[in-house]
Amino acid sequence: MTGRHLLAVLFISLTLIMASACGGNKQNKQPENNKTGTTAVNNEKTPEPSGETNGSAPESEQVIDQQEVELPDAAFLSTYPGVLYCMSLTLEQIFTVLGTQFELYENAAQGYDIYKFPEYGLVMEYDTISEKLSTIWVNDTPYYVYSGTIKSFDIDNDGRQEEIAAYEDSNLNGRVTVFSRDGLIIADQTTDYFGGECRMSLMVGYGPERESLIILDTNNPTECEVFSYSNGKLISMLPPAPAKASNNAVVEAGEGRVTLTLPDQGITYDCPLPEHLVKSYPDLNTDYYYQFDRRVRPVVKDNVLYLTERDSLQIKFHDMEEDISTYFDVAQVVREYQYSGGGKWQHLSTKGGPKYEKNSLTSGLNANDFRIGKIKLLSPVREAAGEIGLDLEQYTDYDFLVGVLYRNGGVCVGITNEIISYISLEKDGEIETPRGLKIFHSKQQAMDLYGLPDRGYYEDRIWTYYLLRDEEMEFGHYRMADTFNIEFEGDFVKKIWMSEYISVY
Repeated sequence: MTGRHLLAVLFISLTLIMASACGGNKQNKQPENNKTGTTAVNNEKTPEPSGETNGSAPESEQVIDQQEVELPDAAFLSTYPGVLYCMSLTLEQIFTVLGTQFELYENAAQGYDIYKFPEYGLVMEYDTISEKLSTIWVNDTPYYVYSGTIKSFDIDNDGRQEEIAAYEDSNLNGRVTVFSRDGLIIADQTTDYFGGECRMSLMVGYGPERESLIILDTNNPTECEVFSYSNGKLISMLPPAPAKASNNAVVEAGEGRVTLTLPDQGITYDCPLPEHLVKSYPDLNTDYYYQFDRRVRPVVKDNVLYLTERDSLQIKFHDMEEDISTYFDVAQVVREYQYSGGGKWQHLSTKGGPKYEKNSLTSGLNANDFRIGKIKLLSPVREAAGEIGLDLEQYTDYDFLVGVLYRNGGVCVGITNEIISYISLEKDGEIETPRGLKIFHSKQQAMDLYGLPDRGYYEDRIWTYYLLRDEEMEFGHYRMADTFNIEFEGDFVKKIWMSEYISVY
């Protein structure tokens, strides 16, 4: 996935929220030992395997110096599955193997380059904003590697490392392929789409059956995956999903609050609602529109695999009931399981409660929050060009209409319909939000400055806040909710971004 196809929607939409700084979906585009241990990888770094590391946040991970990687030959790197190994290489290393006899197509406006190697029937798209490969075509078959990751690891404990690649295939299914350095496919299995990012943990010698596990924690809001590898097969070990909370839930509304009751579980939660959510409804209207959402996530802690299943009660803004992407999380029921091995899971606990307390309700954001320095969301590009450092002469009117991605230092700006529709802050430095939040600040600092998010919970990786506004258009009144988002890596801020509202019905 890259920042090109459907750019006008996706780099400022929620898909972008699950993706990288300026990412999007482009599936339709086609150019011419025995010891129990874990290691964790994602699509940003490639740590050395270890028998002692913690899969959730291993302090002893060693990042491979890319200059010391033993490069494969061109035959391996230009055919499937070996071509997936490109995910672990820099462009310079790829050119070292494949040579420089390629055709280069550049798109500076939307932030990508395409390298075509006619000799090998190979095409690579490189995201110049995120500085990573996004799609690889081998004889016209696409492999979407933007959300993917790859790891060299001895998954079968035979003393030789295999390559384990997670990516999305031509049908946009998530896929895991285990292959040898000889290009032999050892195991291959599909799963659900990744939703912009995949974080992979690997475990060997797990449990009484000494299982080898491949664990995928993705940005797909409802799915994750746990594969057990054995004799050339990848078998899903996820437990059957329990009945959804919505099946028996009773939701009663009152002024500024809802009550959630789950009679079969003996649960009743009194849930206060934020004022800016309540005020979106007409006076005395407490007919709050609600829905339930389920999210499943694997967690590796102290060499033990856990699974959390969360049902969340969500309330919509008034007049935005049909928009599936805009909602407030207000209460949760969380079930935790521990993997015992052999496909068996032990239920450990069920807990939860209302998200807000009466004295912790957030007051919402204001228009001043939607800027970085003097760069303001929704401002006309021709007025903001000087603040951005953008040379207008380098772009056409058509570019500004369909989409431009521009980075100036640690700030990335998206432009569509000739307005600033997206701003992100991704790199460390002195740049901060109007409230003083910076990259690498702690989650508690973010909490102190902004309060609990509208969408998401304190423990989540991504927090989203809304600013509601109304616009009058030729077809009538239209309600919009621009978003301010914070992404965390562990306990620290990784990325901050804000985007113009795009409905997702």
